[in-house]
Amino acid sequence: MKKLIYIIFTLGLISILAVYFYTNQPHRDIKSEVPSFNISAQDLIQEFMSSQDIALNKFLNKTIVVHGKPSKILSKSLILEGNIFCTFDLSEFGPNISETIYLKGRCIGYDDLLGEIQLDQCSIINE
Repeated sequence: MKKLIYIIFTLGLISILAVYFYTNQPHRDIKSEVPSFNISAQDLIQEFMSSQDIALNKFLNKTIVVHGKPSKILSKSLILEGNIFCTFDLSEFGPNISETIYLKGRCIGYDDLLGEIQLDQCSIINE
């Protein structure tokens, strides 16, 4: 009977530790990560338009570098080429709307309602 109590206690402790370490993983530093893809905004949009499921499997939760022209600039985000919504950690970035910029960020999905590819933790890089 004591063996059974020790086994249950040990399994419970292991389960609690596993949940704790899984939920308290360090945050990813997208700025310092090596990007998985370097792609133009138009090519990224085309991949999502041709097959959303394949593109999601390919890009979801990956660090990517995207280049293109901003179509709208907001306080902490911008829209690239009309279909890629990028959010920034910092509010002061101020790119010129007519110039091509390179962004590094994490692809977090595709919004069917707005038809936008979404990137977060973006930063402007110099290519």
